Amino acid sequence: MRRSLIEKSAAFFTLQPVVMEYLTDRLIFETRKNIISSELEFLNCYALMEATAKDYVREAQILR
Repeated sequence: MRRSLIEKSAAFFTLQPVVMEYLTDRLIFETRKNIISSELEFLNCYALMEATAKDYVREAQILR
């Protein structure tokens, strides 16, 4: 538990910021690579959307 990349809080799980940044960068890289190579099957598996919530709304949801 102490050395896990996933942190457990009261009712939910989170990732350390550096892990979240790495995974986000990796997802963007793989998505871009698939779009450029016209391999669009992954779009049937993953819902990709832009986060439009204001920072204070996201912070309020995280603190719950």
